[in-house]
Amino acid sequence: TSDNAWNIIGNQVPFGTLNTEGGDSPDKYMDGWDGYPAERERLLNDIRDLGIGNLVIMTGDYHSSFAMENDLNGTRSADDNLAVEFVVPSINSANYDEYMSVDSAKAAGREYLRNNPHMKHADMIRHGYVRLSLSSDEAKAAFVYCASPKASNPSVDTVVTYRVKQGSPVLFQ
Repeated sequence: TSDNAWNIIGNQVPFGTLNTEGGDSPDKYMDGWDGYPAERERLLNDIRDLGIGNLVIMTGDYHSSFAMENDLNGTRSADDNLAVEFVVPSINSANYDEYMSVDSAKAAGREYLRNNPHMKHADMIRHGYVRLSLSSDEAKAAFVYCASPKASNPSVDTVVTYRVKQGSPVLFQ
């Protein structure tokens, strides 16, 4: 706890609950923090108990992009949120559409949104980066995608920007 407005964690794999399939017994992404449920729960409890607020988790290495609110169980309710997370897209590593059709990759993105009520954004196709801007009262994460990762000077476009107000781990556009 300090006078800094924001706490940022750089993270390699998705921290938030990530259900890869729906149904009565959803499949968790076990290569992320879901594969370490006791450790994830302990860390979230410490964040809550120590009063660590204004927490933004920046995650890479998933070759897709997500924006999600983090609580213990990945629920739609924002009442128990402890952090927000931005999973940044790959710059040039293969995404879903490079292993399956574009339509199938888009359908996979829709499935992620359907199976993860705490998730606000899913893109399984585009390459790019997230530009995180911080002020004393707000964090902004702009998802910037490029037209082609193979072009020497690709055009880029900010597709969506999510905001988080200080003191409230809830994403809004």
